[in-house]
Amino acid sequence: MQIDLTPLEAARQMAALSPETQESFDRSIALQFEGPEEATQAFRAIGSAIAARRRPVSEENKKRIFALAEALLLQGLPATQNAVATCMLDQIWMAADGSGFDFSAIDVHLGPEARAYLLARDALRKKTSPGLSRR
Repeated sequence: MQIDLTPLEAARQMAALSPETQESFDRSIALQFEGPEEATQAFRAIGSAIAARRRPVSEENKKRIFALAEALLLQGLPATQNAVATCMLDQIWMAADGSGFDFSAIDVHLGPEARAYLLARDALRKKTSPGLSRR
């Protein structure tokens, strides 16, 4: 069964799952991007909030966010699947690559599709992200 949410609608639903992601989402929307760029920035904002050290997202909220992300990766519209992967997951991966984010903070919450995407990102860059298990 397909989840018929546009990328921006999906980002709105995902952001609402935690105060930290909602705040980050609201800041991105306030920048008034238009068209596909609005959803791109919204998912990047969610990824940034998840990878932030300053105001960490609770374990329960991470669990809910990654459950929705996995459902969207598996059953979302193609544009929504792409936005989750190339915006949200890439933002988290880049935080691990550049700012020292450790995937052990989210590893337990990653579904098979999200994990496969992140491992493929590691393989492409010929690296091993800290805390990202290879199960």
